[in-house]
Amino acid sequence: MLARLLNFNTGSVRTEFPSIILVLGSPSRLPRVLHIVPEDQAIECFDFTSPTASRFKYGGAVECRREQIGDVQLYIGDGETIDVFLDEVGAKATQLYFKHEKPEPEEVSVHVVHILEEALRSAYVQSIQDRANRKPSTNARQQYPVFLLWIDRTRPGKLATEADLTSFSH
Repeated sequence: MLARLLNFNTGSVRTEFPSIILVLGSPSRLPRVLHIVPEDQAIECFDFTSPTASRFKYGGAVECRREQIGDVQLYIGDGETIDVFLDEVGAKATQLYFKHEKPEPEEVSVHVVHILEEALRSAYVQSIQDRANRKPSTNARQQYPVFLLWIDRTRPGKLATEADLTSFSH
């Protein structure tokens, strides 16, 4: 509310909406993105159409910086998938984030993104620790690098729009 009042008084329009995403890189397919929307805590997961090494630009969002926070080994041959891992991290991160006061959509700030960063980082570590004592797989395994990317969005809300997620008919 205060942000709206300040914008009204100064005539300025907010042009950047900070956020953070977790990206699972992949040598054999497109990177997979996990985004917890700061404004409403919705979770979105989608494939990113450029290699992990390139700078993230998607839906008006632009990467500001990135950090590789580790790797995860998934037992693909045993049915473990990237989506299952990201769903697990997303659920844990959302629980951690819900422990904090929810900002109004117009009040999302660098502080809120820092809280999301800590939630994503902790959820990732918990998910890795949960996998530490599992029985080794004799089937196919795949190692994936895991990154946190700080982004600036041109609009609040989800990165992927309905048009982005529409599938093509065969």
